[in-house]
Amino acid sequence: MSLDQFTSEFARYGYVATFVSVMMASAGIPVPAGELLLAAAAFAAQTHQLNLGLLMLVAATGGAIGGALGYSVGRTFGAATLMRYGRYVGLGPARVRLGQFLFIQYGGWIVIFIRFIALVGPFGGVLAGLNRMHAGRFM
Repeated sequence: MSLDQFTSEFARYGYVATFVSVMMASAGIPVPAGELLLAAAAFAAQTHQLNLGLLMLVAATGGAIGGALGYSVGRTFGAATLMRYGRYVGLGPARVRLGQFLFIQYGGWIVIFIRFIALVGPFGGVLAGLNRMHAGRFM
């Protein structure tokens, strides 16, 4: 693929690729959304083939929808899955109760700051749903 072809394809699908990757990452699926978002922003700034404001709106929307999806998955399937398989990854009943207590006390702060922790950040929505954080507070 030549550089001109790549530029053309990225200009055509950049918004969709950004939306899908940020949504997937926010839902708890480990994809390189941050890297793609940086590449899309640099591409928009250099080539002016993507609108930077629209790109930010697309990324924010993808993040919000992905977070809600991750929250729903955690709330629906998380507790049963964790009780069944948690002991295999070092999450016994005592640690599960500690997590629930921390989310009750500091849930809003946890959701904000967990985004900055590598390898754990994408699971913020899933963890909030798993720990039964109030949906309105999570959003």
